[in-house]
Amino acid sequence: MPLIIRATALFSLQLLPRAHLSLPTVVVDNLKHFMVSSFGDCEKLLDEGLTNRTVGSTAMNATSSRSHCVFTLELMQLQSGGGGTVSSSKITLIDLAGSEKTQTAKTEGQSLLEGININKSLSCLGQCIAGLAKAAAAKDAEEARKSPEQRAAEAKEREAAEAAKAAAEEKRKAKAAAKAAKGSIPKK
Repeated sequence: MPLIIRATALFSLQLLPRAHLSLPTVVVDNLKHFMVSSFGDCEKLLDEGLTNRTVGSTAMNATSSRSHCVFTLELMQLQSGGGGTVSSSKITLIDLAGSEKTQTAKTEGQSLLEGININKSLSCLGQCIAGLAKAAAAKDAEEARKSPEQRAAEAKEREAAEAAKAAAEEKRKAKAAAKAAKGSIPKK
């Protein structure tokens, strides 16, 4: 089965995260997706990201990272014959700018403003992670309250839905094959 690799690199200097107007999600303008076919292609994207990385010197760190970088690699294995995705995996590598106390780092001017914005973004990220952890704990608690019978019934429902989906796909393929076969029979 062919393996499709898609890399998403967040290293543009003009990335503009914003709330979507009609969906409960965040949109990142200027985000780039790249189709890659080898580890070398991924390495080139990572290297490009490193060249766009912003580094500054502070009293605490001579090479303090002053920018965030996100690299997402998505692997998709496709069924031969174009039958859809069989399986997929995603890994995200994140390099966050360092948080430094302004008094200890002895920053001023533009560097001080960068540090303040870095600390704000890291604080926001911490709140997001806390919210996700709270939601996951609530979901786990809800799942724990379910009886074994209820879990079994839900599993059967999922299996039935998957079977219906597979049957519909087979029916679609059979119709397409019949149509193709019908078109290849010469008319008398």
